[in-house]
Amino acid sequence: MNTFSGHLKALKNELIKGALLFVVISIALLIYSRQSLDYALSCGIKYGYTIMTQSPQEYFVEKLKFSFVGALIICIPFYMCMLIGFVSEEKFFKKLFIYISIFVLYGSGLLFAIKVMLPFCLQFLSKVSQETSHLLVNVSLTKYMGFIYMFNIALAIFAEFPILCGALASTGLITGELLKKNWRIALMVIGVTSMLITPPDPVSMILMMLPLIFIYGLCIVVMKYTSKRQKGKH
Repeated sequence: MNTFSGHLKALKNELIKGALLFVVISIALLIYSRQSLDYALSCGIKYGYTIMTQSPQEYFVEKLKFSFVGALIICIPFYMCMLIGFVSEEKFFKKLFIYISIFVLYGSGLLFAIKVMLPFCLQFLSKVSQETSHLLVNVSLTKYMGFIYMFNIALAIFAEFPILCGALASTGLITGELLKKNWRIALMVIGVTSMLITPPDPVSMILMMLPLIFIYGLCIVVMKYTSKRQKGKH
């Protein structure tokens, strides 16, 4: 009973820490939201977009949304570390390696979204729209930022799949062999996912599929290593 109450208390403390972290980061992002939004808008303007507000309150609402969505994007790896720290019984250095892996994978996914996927898609879609002189490339602030959020959140979360798969492999629920055996199904799912996330053109779809296929392969490697390590313990 004492152990159960102790776990509940520890869980409560972790939830409070997570909530405080989200609030602090949200406030910090809200303070610097103008500079951050200016940078995001300059990327679109660079490729010929005219970004406009369609209501008096849209810019203010978008600043609030940016602070909340941005805080969520930043907090996700911290929340994963907190979860692993709470449930895992691994030694300190093993946990430290997992924590570093979480931030490296997450940061890589986010960096790929910001530096590769977004510029390419924005430029491609702008060029397609400018093929005719009868169109102006105007987009609302809300839809433009939603486009950016979608890429950042999707790729950053997908980059964490190897860690999640490693955790599943440690429980014995899923193995690397299972993923390897069903690679054709996985490829189809990756293709459909890429099609839904990216603009409707084959180049953007392939550009999204490549890192997802790499992540899938990394999941198999991580799961095989984890399963082998678990067998060695027994």
